[in-house]
Amino acid sequence: MSPVRVYTPLIGLDIATSGSARTKLPLDPAFEHAVLTLEGAPSVNGERLEPGTLLFLGTDREALELHSPAASRMLVVGGAPFREEILLWWNFVARTPQEMEIATRDWIAGSRFGRVEGARGKPLVAPDPANLRNVAS
Repeated sequence: MSPVRVYTPLIGLDIATSGSARTKLPLDPAFEHAVLTLEGAPSVNGERLEPGTLLFLGTDREALELHSPAASRMLVVGGAPFREEILLWWNFVARTPQEMEIATRDWIAGSRFGRVEGARGKPLVAPDPANLRNVAS
């Protein structure tokens, strides 16, 4: 158990293999799940994933079949789905386009998000959110 305080039910698994491996993990079908490949090219439910690939699995899954033909590393994350639509845009997560616009203004102004100590160069420039539309229905 992690000592980190959480506010919703979630899981996080860091799975590493030193060679060929195969397993089936039980899942909570009420949770959303995703797998991120960090190293190697494992298969998840028969789908091969290259490093850097995030496979979103959604809900209603009772198990996850993992197969790694060689050494690999992947993260399995999951949790209770949000009860509301969430917008993902550039580096921001929000509920409305207006929240995205506020986040963009705050980012450009250098407020609210803090600084990354030791970072070289200037912060990235956020794209213009003027054409962002709420596509949630």
